[in-house]
Amino acid sequence: MHTVVLALLTAVAVTGKLKLIWPKVIRHLFISVLLLLGLFGGLRLFFEDVVPQEYRAYHALNEIDLLSERPDIKLLQLGNVEPLPYSDRHDRIKAIEARGRLRVGYVSDSLPFAYERQDGDLVGLEVDIIQMIANDMSVGLDLIEVKRNSLGKLLSDGRIDIAIGGLFATPGRALKFKLSEPYMDASLSLVVRDHRRREFSDWEQVRGMKDIKLALLNIPFYVKRARASLPDAQVKVIESPRVFLGSQTGEYDAMLYSAEAGSAWTLLYPGFSVVVPNPNVISVPIVFGLPADAATLANYVNAWISLNKSGSLVDRLYNYWILGKGAQEKKSRWSVLHNVFGWGQN
Repeated sequence: MHTVVLALLTAVAVTGKLKLIWPKVIRHLFISVLLLLGLFGGLRLFFEDVVPQEYRAYHALNEIDLLSERPDIKLLQLGNVEPLPYSDRHDRIKAIEARGRLRVGYVSDSLPFAYERQDGDLVGLEVDIIQMIANDMSVGLDLIEVKRNSLGKLLSDGRIDIAIGGLFATPGRALKFKLSEPYMDASLSLVVRDHRRREFSDWEQVRGMKDIKLALLNIPFYVKRARASLPDAQVKVIESPRVFLGSQTGEYDAMLYSAEAGSAWTLLYPGFSVVVPNPNVISVPIVFGLPADAATLANYVNAWISLNKSGSLVDRLYNYWILGKGAQEKKSRWSVLHNVFGWGQN
């Protein structure tokens, strides 16, 4: 078609019958240039601000580092850790000082509280806090990956001194081990696929859904509460957020989780969003697990938390890990308050 048009234009030009109306030609050229500039500008914005956004956010999550110094930190395998002798378990501070190391069990898949970066380093808000506590005690730090359902036994027999991993305070956990004073309150939310977030914007709307498939971590207190509050829901217990986030469409409708942790997970799974349903924000205390019979260690940790909550350190850590001040990339969905609650966007 283009060849035919070119041949006709050439023939007309040769016969002298081709006449150019320059004002119209200039006007059409000007409009064409504007359209091309708009097209290229739009494509540039699309590829810079939309397509790579999650890619940049994912790498920001992997690049963020601890605020605290870590002069002596080791990752240990649980099978290589011996329980404390019975005679040493009643005074855990003395045992830690004699050992010269603080043993901390962390629950894996605990973004942004404790997680392993691609380079193998363990980082996160609670890793930062624990490192600071170890530094204040002038001891080294041993980090040991543990299972959520084994925390009570491991704390009791002395294989770990403190448990971390974004632990919700629950009555059931308080029966198995001592809970520290809360160092922050998280907000309950629903993690859903992006295209369904409006369906879950209100708790009454959620309660009205029939046969909703709701995923929860294996925390009996919240499983029981969810079944009581959402009697028509199919509550499914999962061992890790990855089970929900890696599921096929239709297998689950939503996952009940903290907004702070859910926001971090959506960096790895950008097809999902965090929704904090209206009208009320439900707060959940986040604590550390401590041995039930170690009063001196509990007193130390609680005093440390109280002192640093009244100061600015906990706020600084919250800003760094939860609000994303530690991430190098500014255009990420790391910020819970900005991107989940919509605060501060003027």
